[in-house]
Amino acid sequence: MKKAIEVFNEWATVGRDEGMKKNHFPAFKKIKKIIKTKYCDQEKLTIGDFGCGNGWATDNLMNESIIDLAIGYDGSEEMIYKARQRFSKPMFKKTNLNHWREKKQFNIIYSMEFLYYLEDPKAFICLTCEKNLKDNGMFIAGIDHYLENKSSLKWSKDLNVKMQTKKIEEWKNYLKIAGLRNIKHEQINQKENWNGTLIFYGEK
Repeated sequence: MKKAIEVFNEWATVGRDEGMKKNHFPAFKKIKKIIKTKYCDQEKLTIGDFGCGNGWATDNLMNESIIDLAIGYDGSEEMIYKARQRFSKPMFKKTNLNHWREKKQFNIIYSMEFLYYLEDPKAFICLTCEKNLKDNGMFIAGIDHYLENKSSLKWSKDLNVKMQTKKIEEWKNYLKIAGLRNIKHEQINQKENWNGTLIFYGEK
């Protein structure tokens, strides 16, 4: 099987990443609404975008008045190159997220369509919530590949990439194990043969 970063390097090279914003924007809008509802009376918030891809969401988040700093992290060199070429407001860093060790802390840790590519997503969630999420901060993620979304279960074979296939309750339980509270989930953009993007989140 290929490594996920190999696939995303290829996608960035051939322009396949261009559809990411279109495909994920409805869920992204919902995530922004959740963030803005919680932090409506605050300012100068910091956000880490893990698995930022070509940076479109990281840049969009910087347009919100409550957010002062956004940093996008990704393992794909080509995706990070594209992000840096296109967007000047956020910072972008290439890093191996399977071996995440940075000490930077954020008010919000955000991720879209990334966690199930990790070797051990539970360990990643627990580590980032412990080391990188500030008190009263929020961890929030959106994923399309999960056990209840049957249409997504063939992706691993189709892309020849290993994916961690988990139930909704397993993803929520990872947040519980990480010590978060007020854990919730929503499924966005559901339609026939598509169970929607799973959004799950909790507070520290």
